[in-house]
Amino acid sequence: MDSGGTYSSVNERNLDVEDMGIIAESGVDWDVIVKECRSQALHSAVIWEDALCSRLMDLRDRRGIISPIEKEICRIADQKVLEAWITRKVREGIYTVKDLAIEAGEPEHVIRRAIARLVQKKVLTANRCAHKKVRDWNPY
Repeated sequence: MDSGGTYSSVNERNLDVEDMGIIAESGVDWDVIVKECRSQALHSAVIWEDALCSRLMDLRDRRGIISPIEKEICRIADQKVLEAWITRKVREGIYTVKDLAIEAGEPEHVIRRAIARLVQKKVLTANRCAHKKVRDWNPY
């Protein structure tokens, strides 16, 4: 099975851990899996990295197989999930970094970095007020 097909089977089918272990031990090209995941993510609202991260964690926890891409895929997944959550919360009317941080249970600097990425991606715009350093984030 080619690595692109392997990616699809790992993410779209409900494979059990044994099947995933067989695929992982077959000499899969992990770089191709990462590229295919990124490609799928570009054409979908689904956070494919999150699904792949979950599968890779299952593989590690249940079979003891550690993928060389797990750490990076899970970091990207966490980042994208947080950014999607922030975007949704801003649309619901939560605008301050402090309020977002409290609700997310994350330090303010984590929220600020995520917001900076969203502004850079033009998902949000930033209106900064000098008064009390309040930051107001609005979706485009």
